[in-house]
Amino acid sequence: MKQFLLNLILSGALAFSAFSNAAIIDFSGGTAYLGNGGTCAVSDSASCNNVDYYEEDGFIFDFIGSHEFIGDYYGASNAVVHAHWSNALSAMEIKKIGGGFFDLNYFILTSNTSVGGGWATGDEETYVEAWSGGVMLERMLLTPDTWGFVGINNVGSPLQTDPQIFLSANFDAVDTVRFTSASTVHGQPGHVHDAFCFGMDMFYIDQAAPIAEGVPAPATLALFGLGLMGLFSRVFRKG
Repeated sequence: MKQFLLNLILSGALAFSAFSNAAIIDFSGGTAYLGNGGTCAVSDSASCNNVDYYEEDGFIFDFIGSHEFIGDYYGASNAVVHAHWSNALSAMEIKKIGGGFFDLNYFILTSNTSVGGGWATGDEETYVEAWSGGVMLERMLLTPDTWGFVGINNVGSPLQTDPQIFLSANFDAVDTVRFTSASTVHGQPGHVHDAFCFGMDMFYIDQAAPIAEGVPAPATLALFGLGLMGLFSRVFRKG
């Protein structure tokens, strides 16, 4: 009986350890590293432009090919990542600082339109890709989305509700998540980009995607884990 309980505690500890590494990257509270070598503190009330890459909670969000925006770009008191494919941007990548594997389960798409600062046309062609060990496991087409942060529960807004992106198991144990556009000839005369404005928010990493009103916060999970350990400790003392 004690061996069974010991195994159960060890299993719970491993699960708790995984939860303790969970992060929700909301582009607030991290540090933006600028193209001129400086830094910028990102918050829900401040925007940083000319961003080369951004770090938050042990993860790096990197712009490949150009420098873009992080922070309260829409004046909505909500920080997002926002980029323009027409700036010679070739990709955006999420990685663990120092390397390693992680699960990406969910994020919100805040803009995906070929019209700068305007409505989505429906012809936008951008993708999120799962990579592990240099191999692409999945390439998922993202839905078009009108410019501007609206959120996911704004029924009365004149803009459309921002799409929630739920990712498959192919995005578990990846070392890179990459965002790309079908546009490959940036800056050429007459070229029409498959997307112009592109923005995202609320990356759920190493934890389950939200259901209805959301998942338990890491602090709630920690209290639950401590409660279980206390219960098992009492059982051991009685045994």
